[in-house]
Amino acid sequence: MRGHLEILNEIDRLLVDSGLESERQQLENEIRASFTGGELCLRAGSKLLTLQNTNSQISSLDGHLIKEFISYCHANGLYPKPNYET
Repeated sequence: MRGHLEILNEIDRLLVDSGLESERQQLENEIRASFTGGELCLRAGSKLLTLQNTNSQISSLDGHLIKEFISYCHANGLYPKPNYET
């Protein structure tokens, strides 16, 4: 399983390549505001799910990466939303 930083970097590259700078900046703000691994998974995971649900471009581009990120968090006991299906 890949690490969370590798997954987030790939999401970042896809957002940049797709011209979704505002969405990339929103995600970066959540990442920078996180102090612990649990907080990172909570803040970044919640932002990714919100962006995925509100932006069809993100949904089609990053859906598998978002699931991979949340799966990583679940596997490490960090993401507090157990009913998210991977």
